[in-house]
Amino acid sequence: MRATRHVSGGGPDGNSDVASTADAVTGESIDTLGAAFDETVLARMATANIPGLALAVVRGDHIVLARGYGIADYATGATVSPDTLFGIASLSKTVTATAMMQQVEAGAIGLDDDVDAALAFTARDPRFPNVAITPRMLLSHTASLHDSPILYDYVTTGSDSPIALRPFIRGYVTPGGAYYRAANWKTTRPGTAYEYSNAGVDLAGEVIEQLAGTDL
Repeated sequence: MRATRHVSGGGPDGNSDVASTADAVTGESIDTLGAAFDETVLARMATANIPGLALAVVRGDHIVLARGYGIADYATGATVSPDTLFGIASLSKTVTATAMMQQVEAGAIGLDDDVDAALAFTARDPRFPNVAITPRMLLSHTASLHDSPILYDYVTTGSDSPIALRPFIRGYVTPGGAYYRAANWKTTRPGTAYEYSNAGVDLAGEVIEQLAGTDL
């Protein structure tokens, strides 16, 4: 694969975002930082066969570097810029995991603590009611929460979900809940088996909201 770099007009290397925040960089020039990133990113893109991506480096409140690389649309030949729109999909899980680790670092919860302590409801696999679900299990997709078909019945595209996070995940994990099905939980003991789980990350998001006292 050949990746073509494209950046918007403006300051050094054609990037106005970098030029406007030069004072945020200490001990190295913007040009050096940009060139090093370009070389690394293009090499990784070639290895992974990634046609196009956009990235930004933020230090404090400043955008130090913003770049677009590769192709956005092969049909038109459009290249990626820092303003190219991408579907975020499961990249949002990185935000959730980071927010959870911030709560761990702040001492609000431990990686192996019972998440029930932070919730207004009980999140336990009915087959293993004495096994606590922990942040580590949720972030590593080992909490035994399964993405059953009912979860996909409520996927919303193009707008925010009409169902708030708390009532949905509470109804999903609690027997008798509005969205509960036996298939929402796996048959394996929590903490023992991996299965990619959107529902598990939903539950992690609710834990974060309760610990942080704010919407995720």
